[in-house]
Amino acid sequence: MIKKKVLIIFICVVSLVSFSSLTYAKSDGKVYLTSKMQEVEKGEELEIIVNLENNKTAACNFDIYFDTSKVSFISNMENTNLISDRISYVWFDTLGGEGAKKGEIERFKFRAKENGVATFTIEGEFYNEKGQMIETTFKETKVQIGKVENSLEEDRQEVKDEVSKNTNLEVLAIENILLNPPFEASNTDYTIEVPYQTEELNIFAVPEDEEAEVQIIGQEGLKGNSKATIQVKVKNGYAEKIYTINVNKRTKEEEKQFEEEQAKQKERLEEAYKIEKTSTKVNIDNEQFSNKRDTERQNHIKWTMLVTGVIIAMFV
Repeated sequence: MIKKKVLIIFICVVSLVSFSSLTYAKSDGKVYLTSKMQEVEKGEELEIIVNLENNKTAACNFDIYFDTSKVSFISNMENTNLISDRISYVWFDTLGGEGAKKGEIERFKFRAKENGVATFTIEGEFYNEKGQMIETTFKETKVQIGKVENSLEEDRQEVKDEVSKNTNLEVLAIENILLNPPFEASNTDYTIEVPYQTEELNIFAVPEDEEAEVQIIGQEGLKGNSKATIQVKVKNGYAEKIYTINVNKRTKEEEKQFEEEQAKQKERLEEAYKIEKTSTKVNIDNEQFSNKRDTERQNHIKWTMLVTGVIIAMFV
């Protein structure tokens, strides 16, 4: 159990070291758990080692979490406290930085209780000799208890799935053609309409996973209504996704009607532009005329006041 004296001294040391430093800068480090035995039998002891890489620590406090149904904590350490599935640990260098640790920080002993995979995780705070907090990344470790092959196989499959689950496209576009609906990574079905003369599509597809493979099928030799597919397959081959583009190719008659409608639409836009342009010019002319009239009125008033002033001055 953590004695009050140890905890108080730890807090005082960390506080004094922190406030003696004139900077709040942080340094980097990597904290990870390891075990010399990756497989143990039920009832056997195992050690979990806390390691610090790329830095030294003069004071630290951290928690180790473990599965109480798989293992039990059996270390008898003065500066630790066991609370359910969590081990709290504190340590500080009493030599003022000369005893700072790097590499192996501490070892914790457990006893295997039940077959399965025991997972150990860590989180906490580490300080270097200057009292600066070390910006740490944490890595867990796992230990197999007993010969449970299914459990190991599930873990392997989880790793595969984690590596290979991203089969989304980041970009999907076709030159001079709009997708309907607009592209979203989660949507795999689209429709487009192309001119009668179209024989080939220029499809641009970029996966979110840079290592994923993209294969485009059906973008050449278009005849009538057809489909183009984009297959996204991850590098290890454990997952894939297929995006489908339904291509509706207009007939000669439909193409003629489309072109006529486009021409009419262009005429309507040009007419609307002319009206808008004329209206704008009229508004500008009216504004200029109004400004000119206001200027003339002001000049007339000034002139009248000047003449009146002169007349009054002559008779006074």
